[in-house]
Amino acid sequence: MSSVTKQLNKPYLLWITSARDSRDHAVSDSEFDAGSRNGHYRALCHHDVIPMAMTAPPGQQCSRCALQRAILTNMDHSSNSNPPRRVDRLTSRLRAALTTRTREV
Repeated sequence: MSSVTKQLNKPYLLWITSARDSRDHAVSDSEFDAGSRNGHYRALCHHDVIPMAMTAPPGQQCSRCALQRAILTNMDHSSNSNPPRRVDRLTSRLRAALTTRTREV
């Protein structure tokens, strides 16, 4: 598979600040297209994003979206015999943080 084909198969992510929680959420290009009809977008974390005004500063990144992005990036490199270790460490740290946070709630 050529590098151009790999790039075309990879989802393009937009970071959109949600008016509901003031966090930046990752929205795939296909979800952005689907939500453009009603102005609501489904983020990688399944949060229903209602975007803030484009003049608003970006919020803190959603940790669940960041985890999903790391997992997607890790899967993208899974065909490579030497996946980047940095992504593996980030993924495990984010999973641990989310698990701890979920147990506390």
